[in-house]
Amino acid sequence: MSDVTELKLRLLGFLEDTIAKQYKEITGQTPKAGENSVQILNDTISFLLRIIHRVPGHIFWLDSNNVYLGCNESHAKNANLTSVSEIIGKTNRDMPWYEQADMLDEINNKVIQTGNLYQVEEFAITAEHPEGGVYLSEKKPLLNANGEIIGVLGIAMDISKQKELEKQLKIANELKNQFVQNMQHDLRTPTSGSMAMLEYLAARESDPVKKQELAMLYKAAKRIYNICNEIIDFEQIAQHKNPILSKKFNLHQLVQEVIELNHPAAKMRDLELTYIIDPKIPQAVITDPKRLGRLLINLIGNAIKFTEKGHVTLEIKPLDLSHPHKILLEFQISDTGIGIPADKKDLIYEKFSRLNPANQGHYLGSGLGLNIVKHYVQDLKGEIEVKSEVGKGTTFFITLPLQKPLNQEIRDQTTVSQEGLSEIEPLESRIIPGISAEGQAGELEILVVEDHKMTMIATLMSLRDAEVSAKPTTAENFTAAMKLLREKRFDLVISDLGLPDGDGCDIPRIIKADPQELNYKTPFFALTAHSDRSKKEETETAGFILMLTKPLAPARIKALIDLHVYNKIPEKETPISEDDNEIIDLELGEELIGQREGLALELLNMLAAELPKEMLLIQDAFEHNNIERLRAELHKFKGGLAHCGTPRLQTAVAELEGLARNVVKVAPLKSYLETFYKEANLFLDVHARLRRKAGTGPEEE
Repeated sequence: MSDVTELKLRLLGFLEDTIAKQYKEITGQTPKAGENSVQILNDTISFLLRIIHRVPGHIFWLDSNNVYLGCNESHAKNANLTSVSEIIGKTNRDMPWYEQADMLDEINNKVIQTGNLYQVEEFAITAEHPEGGVYLSEKKPLLNANGEIIGVLGIAMDISKQKELEKQLKIANELKNQFVQNMQHDLRTPTSGSMAMLEYLAARESDPVKKQELAMLYKAAKRIYNICNEIIDFEQIAQHKNPILSKKFNLHQLVQEVIELNHPAAKMRDLELTYIIDPKIPQAVITDPKRLGRLLINLIGNAIKFTEKGHVTLEIKPLDLSHPHKILLEFQISDTGIGIPADKKDLIYEKFSRLNPANQGHYLGSGLGLNIVKHYVQDLKGEIEVKSEVGKGTTFFITLPLQKPLNQEIRDQTTVSQEGLSEIEPLESRIIPGISAEGQAGELEILVVEDHKMTMIATLMSLRDAEVSAKPTTAENFTAAMKLLREKRFDLVISDLGLPDGDGCDIPRIIKADPQELNYKTPFFALTAHSDRSKKEETETAGFILMLTKPLAPARIKALIDLHVYNKIPEKETPISEDDNEIIDLELGEELIGQREGLALELLNMLAAELPKEMLLIQDAFEHNNIERLRAELHKFKGGLAHCGTPRLQTAVAELEGLARNVVKVAPLKSYLETFYKEANLFLDVHARLRRKAGTGPEEE
């Protein structure tokens, strides 16, 4: 073998090793056995092309004259090309986006001239956006093997959907701003006026009942007013509308006023509200007094709201007084309330977040209070932490850096109230809530279980207006209700479902499970503001006779007491009209089964055939005083009628079945049963007459 041949073989071996090594580095795989360098090179190129074609977005490269050298499949498809090779030699003027060609070329030229990377949003007419789309393009110099710039490499992502979402969000934000402005003018302002007027009227009212009713109206208006304030505060924070102040003020005076503002609410709940401020802390400090005052009011107000008994304390400690111009303080707000579950601690600062959903309404509010507190703490360059134990209480720790003034003299004596932090003094501090049971003693013992004071008062007032002789007893939670039910026999129980310490459905479920319970036979009624089919089924399964919707009408209460306590059923008035269309409504029947006339007629025929048998079964249950069998027969029959166009018969059966579920004997149902028989016979007569008219029934003899 000659030296030249040997050299060629060595070079060829080196080349194959290099290509194989590059193939492994690029693909992560070892070349197949027996493949030569050309095959390996082709495999490498194919691998790279597969990557380019499958990369999300559009990849393309052009020379220094803005002539396309290549692209991936996404870009070719967007240019209405059948293959990637078709783009070679074309320019932007040959593409669907030809109207934007000058702008695109200008950016490409800047990349080539400067050698810099450019990231721009480009508008272009493309196959996927015939009306024009927005693309986020990143363009960088295309280099040859020597590192020289020979063109442009571009990667573009379609961001049209994101831009449309941004547009919609901008519109939504403008609408939100307009809503807040309207709320400020059209809701908060008149609500504030209503509160003042209610205060005026209550102060001059001598009738204790009317005074109490005014107090309820005031509470409702005040709740709306407070929610408006929180929403407006939140919006102002989000829009950075409140500049952060740096003002000298009397810290001791601010703390005292914050405590005084919360004192009426604490007194109403028999809570001890105190504050401790270290005497080493100077009187005058510099920070934003409005933000500091507001966050303290929110935290103390929250502590009072979630504390049933015990105390709420604000303690202020110095952490660092050594600096000549700065002071580091810790504000501790502690309570003996319900505490925060460990899995909720990370959520309490979220906007619209509440420990209890609205339909469990023990603790009210918009869910913005602690979110506002967090924002104010951040504005003041501070930190907030919480330590809590369920059932024992919560402590919030706020660390804030404040400045020391050059002198302690305070010329501006602006108070917390003048800073706009105070609210109208609660009317409830001057009007005693609740309706006394004294003076209402009578024959009936009625237990009302309701955690919301206003709803409790409204229910008691409905009892009064129903003109029933009753002495109501009240319970504000599950525990108190169960205790009363095991100590005293009641004639009627009306219970809310969303109680703070338990599910209202569990009250009758537990009582009705044991025949030895004192109130085993007592009728229970559910009371809720959130009525739906699933909840209705749940209450009936639990042992409630009916689910009542708030507010409870006096006439409704009277009817329930007459029926379920005195076992009195009002006499049934039989409908006067006997129009055939009211007895058999074929159009209604078609609607109930999806506009199928033939099936509607067939169902009516089946009903006419089965009805006499059903009437006999119901009559037999009634004559044998078998209320359970009567309920079962009526329930089954009512289900069958649901698909027939027989409105009067359906009404008669539904009323009879509903009453049967709520009595223990059949005798009180006699008048309703007679109405059912009459409606059933009317249906049979009209059905037979219609069949004869249509020529499908037997002729009269």
